[in-house]
Amino acid sequence: MWFYLRIMCRGVLLASLWIPVLSLGLVLPQRVWVRMVVRLLERCGAVFIKLGQWAATRPDLFPAEACQEFAKLQASVKPHAFKKSVQACKKNFGPNLRAEDGSTLELSPRVLGSGSMGQVHFGHIVSPDGQTRTEVAIKVLHPGIHSRVNLDLTLLYFVAKGVTMIPYADLQWLSVPEMLIQFTEFMGSHLDLKQEAENMNIFREHFANNRSIYFPQPMFPFVGPQVLVQELAHGIPLAKFLHNEEYASVHRESNQDLKSRNQTIRQRITRQQQVNPDGTVQPLPQSTSAVHTELARLGLQMYLHMLITDNFVHSDLHPGNLLVQFPHRGPESGEHADPASIEAESAQELRSEDVRLVVLDSGLVSTLSQPNRVNFLSLFGALILRDGRLAARLMLDNAPRQACPDPQALQDDMHVIVSAIPLESLASVDLGRLLSEVMNCVRRHRVKLESDFASLIISLAIIEGIGRQLDPGLSLFHQAVPTMLKNKECRSILLRTAGWKACAKLGLQIAKEELHLVKDHPQSKQQ
Repeated sequence: MWFYLRIMCRGVLLASLWIPVLSLGLVLPQRVWVRMVVRLLERCGAVFIKLGQWAATRPDLFPAEACQEFAKLQASVKPHAFKKSVQACKKNFGPNLRAEDGSTLELSPRVLGSGSMGQVHFGHIVSPDGQTRTEVAIKVLHPGIHSRVNLDLTLLYFVAKGVTMIPYADLQWLSVPEMLIQFTEFMGSHLDLKQEAENMNIFREHFANNRSIYFPQPMFPFVGPQVLVQELAHGIPLAKFLHNEEYASVHRESNQDLKSRNQTIRQRITRQQQVNPDGTVQPLPQSTSAVHTELARLGLQMYLHMLITDNFVHSDLHPGNLLVQFPHRGPESGEHADPASIEAESAQELRSEDVRLVVLDSGLVSTLSQPNRVNFLSLFGALILRDGRLAARLMLDNAPRQACPDPQALQDDMHVIVSAIPLESLASVDLGRLLSEVMNCVRRHRVKLESDFASLIISLAIIEGIGRQLDPGLSLFHQAVPTMLKNKECRSILLRTAGWKACAKLGLQIAKEELHLVKDHPQSKQQ
């Protein structure tokens, strides 16, 4: 009873905070209003900060100025008092902070970063003889974070349930409450730093042979439910390489165009290319920096490897959790290095081993059961093979609940959406908008997707949004096809669902586009 009373009080408080701010959006300048929203998100706590972090990765949905303000949530959350961190460490590792082997932990007041769930201190692990001092990062959860997160997630669940009951909106078919339940489970694992340490070891095993992707090592035995000690990773925050103005301006124009009711599906799901006077189409814009291009490629390949090969996906890949290292530069590639000078130096010759992505904060991961994995890959394969009717049948067959009044109409609508994918220019496909069209179509026809499907669809769109800030010419849709064709299980699913002719035709088209890319952008040849 007391818990539900707290929920009611929290709901009243949030309503009193948000209603005035949302109303001011009608009269205040956009930049001023967005700053107010950012401060309010930070004030409302971890769950709302996660929402802001997601918004920062989507300049195709929000203005570039808004994304820059939302990005501040990824690095500048107010830290808690140092004495609270000391108390947490003593609670987890004993009053002397000493391990059984005699090594001791030294905690510094210096805060390396403060996120929505906790903060990271600089520290050392001192060997038993006192001769060796190893630099480490010490992650400590914010005090009281468990109760605050549980309260907000419960409140949002009730709000989501209420919204789905709005007549004529058909929002119940989007699996929003189920996605929140799944997110609650994710956040629960994020609040257990022992689980995060286990996830780090799994990722380290999966990427052990990839020198361009690195996960820091947890420093056992200094791992507890509230405190995680890990290897100190140096690097440049990925956020310093983001906010590509050319990409943002293109999408601002596209967002304005989307207001036209006469736009076709193809115009909505593709980035529009300029036509030369002779009728030829100009190639999509590419990053002018080899560093940006390589970072986009690494991030995309890493995510596809997690999704397709490992079935173990990092579910919190916002820019604040990614560092960039340049091993050939040594210590000069630390957090205070100048990205512009590195880009200028690497503009001519950049090898893949010259760039490394360091992935932090592995608390949130997602996996699919084997039946759901097969169903998801089948559906994704039907989309990339441009078979809308097959995709519709798969969704109907595997939906946890559906009340589709006209299955043939769903197949026809999906056919219209998927056939709009331009086979002659797969790289121009905006996966986020394509998946948005698919989700809207499913909702209209009263078909409910699995909640973990919907979560993966959202994460796919997020990672493509980050990649396109680095390289406007990037397309996850374009890169996913060869990755699926190389994977034995995925290849078997594609052959079973669509046949070898469709797979061969798509493979040839990808090879053709790659040849055109090398011709139009010789600097991409190495990648």
